[in-house]
Amino acid sequence: MMCERNFIPNTPTLKNAGNPHGLLSACLVVGPINDSRKSIHENLHHASEAMSWGSGVGYNFSRLRPFGDPVGENSKVASGPL
Repeated sequence: MMCERNFIPNTPTLKNAGNPHGLLSACLVVGPINDSRKSIHENLHHASEAMSWGSGVGYNFSRLRPFGDPVGENSKVASGPL
């Protein structure tokens, strides 16, 4: 099908097919990202790995505190997802 140009997969599929660590998807969503530094950093790591294989990344920020919500007991407020 590809030789006859009846079907051409996306670029990550062409680049990574047959590679045991390669992604075949052009876009992924990481998360949901929980409201902690550990979760944010873990998801950034997963995103950087996916991008290194040519995939685009979207983020699910629905669990982060919105702008202005209190943080801890020290009178600070959340910046919200930026």
